[in-house]
Amino acid sequence: MKLFKCYNCTGDDGMAGVDFFAEKPVCPTCKLDGAEPRFAGRIVQCRIIHFDPPHPVAAGAGLNHLACDPTKKIGKVNVVATGVPDVVNCPACRETEAWKAAKKANETDDVPGITVGGLASEILKKG
Repeated sequence: MKLFKCYNCTGDDGMAGVDFFAEKPVCPTCKLDGAEPRFAGRIVQCRIIHFDPPHPVAAGAGLNHLACDPTKKIGKVNVVATGVPDVVNCPACRETEAWKAAKKANETDDVPGITVGGLASEILKKG
């Protein structure tokens, strides 16, 4: 399955674009077919971004594997991963305890997008 975003639809949050998984670029909500050239810009294929769980000792470093499948190491062709939980769109990664913990830690940090457990806040305060 591939990940697509339909910009013809509006999400529950009021923002343009609804993600969906499918083999072909046909939105399950509005039925718009992205294979038709005039609608190609309204249905776009997206990269699946996985979560790289944080290293327990080295702040700012990851474990170098996918949260959804620890047997898959980062560095393989066509595999994208990040330690920033807000940009992860892999549904399986978002179900893991590692992602949920990082998301919660990120919400309490003063600097959005930085998931080093508040260390970034302390560094910024010291200037």
